[in-house]
Amino acid sequence: MMGKKAILITFLMVTLSLFTYSFFESKKFFGPIEMGGEKTPSGYFPLELYERTQGCNFFGNGFKKWPILDDFTDKWYSEYPIATGLKPIYDQKVSNDDYVIRFIWITSFDDSAVITVSRSGSKNRLNASRFSYQGLDDEKRAIDSIARDLSDIETDSLMSLFIKQKIKEQSFRDCNLGIDGAQWIVEIADKDGYYFVDRWSPDKGPIYDVGIAMLGLSGWTFKEIY
Repeated sequence: MMGKKAILITFLMVTLSLFTYSFFESKKFFGPIEMGGEKTPSGYFPLELYERTQGCNFFGNGFKKWPILDDFTDKWYSEYPIATGLKPIYDQKVSNDDYVIRFIWITSFDDSAVITVSRSGSKNRLNASRFSYQGLDDEKRAIDSIARDLSDIETDSLMSLFIKQKIKEQSFRDCNLGIDGAQWIVEIADKDGYYFVDRWSPDKGPIYDVGIAMLGLSGWTFKEIY
């Protein structure tokens, strides 16, 4: 019969192994990613998003590890921000309290938008572009754009929301997936590194709240937000 000491040692070893597995697995689908590495074929996202995985049971095919990005989503997600003419978040050089935050909202059949909020020194800036539905294979062209300074009240309110909703602690993606709807993608570059969060058609929760707040900064109205 196994003694109490042996049982305790076995229990501690199993607990440690589970913790270690959980920790290193979680590092695969949570940020941050170190800035300045290789990029995906689009030249927009960090290549490391191809290598990181999220375990999901999509379409009833059993539990599998899916890459955060692949060739299809890399091209699809990057077309809109590239069309704005702004630098990829992953290329930004930030230090101290500076940051760049970008919200990419891609709908199936309605207008889409790319909203970028940045801080450099004491200057807070908004750049926003709006796109009409043009089909998956059509070249993306903005139908409206905004570039303006943001007040301290606007940026403080947004950053308070980011902290409250723990956006930097969100997983890169979750296991919700659909055919139609919208992709809600939040990118962050700050002194800690690069963060990426991708959700499909949220109707509540951290990414929904932040996305609504960033769309609100544009002053635009949309037929439907989904």
